[in-house]
Amino acid sequence: MKKLKFKAREKQRVLEQWDGTAAGARRAARFFQCSERSIYRWHKQFDGTLESLANKPPNNYQPRQHTAKQTKLLKKVLDEHPNISRLELYTRLRLEMGYIYHIRTMDREIRRQGFIVPKSERVKAESQPYDTPDTIGVKWQIDVKFVPANCLQNIPDSAYYYRDGHRLYQYTCIDEASRKRFMYIYDV
Repeated sequence: MKKLKFKAREKQRVLEQWDGTAAGARRAARFFQCSERSIYRWHKQFDGTLESLANKPPNNYQPRQHTAKQTKLLKKVLDEHPNISRLELYTRLRLEMGYIYHIRTMDREIRRQGFIVPKSERVKAESQPYDTPDTIGVKWQIDVKFVPANCLQNIPDSAYYYRDGHRLYQYTCIDEASRKRFMYIYDV
């Protein structure tokens, strides 16, 4: 259903066609392409004059919107500390100055007012080249892997381990200089 803006005269015509019953409201709503709820709302506000059905201007007042005092306070802290982070700014406002809004609301107000907070310069981490040793035995890599039962199907007596509740683990040790490998299977 399209949302239509009805003028006062159109609302009055809808109310004149409505017979006061629920079935009549459904018929009138279908005929005039409005909702039944609108018909009941218009009937409630109608006092016999056309002015009572006139569209009211939207109420743009937000009860928790920033006051001039809060915006001034925000500007003052940003002027005193130009390199302050958003989180530090928010914490300082909340703890020291009685700021009552959420951090996202503070960010929105900063953008709306055009207050600029410079972003701190981020230091990029430079990748270091990997240090591969030249001598054997200096650096080792060790890995442990559980050996599942389906990997032991072709090995004789492997069912023994799983029948008695034993589990097999493969330990692998690699020397980084020579890349020689030592592997051993332990049962635990």
